[in-house]
Amino acid sequence: MQNAFREVCSKEGFEEHLEATLERISAIESLGRTRELTIKDLWNGGKYKITSRNAKGNVDKDLTFEAQPRKNEDNES
Repeated sequence: MQNAFREVCSKEGFEEHLEATLERISAIESLGRTRELTIKDLWNGGKYKITSRNAKGNVDKDLTFEAQPRKNEDNES
């Protein structure tokens, strides 16, 4: 197996192909990261709207997620 790895890695253009592959993997992984929810997005009235759809694509329900202002001793909101 080690010999096979050496043979593949020694082929002309391997370094360029490897670099292009790593860049593409990084680009694909970054697409998934855009779906992460971060609390900072809720500051200053930010909201998330989440829509649930059934197998036919019809909307089952909508949900809105937002942060409530913190209650404190001076101003109970």
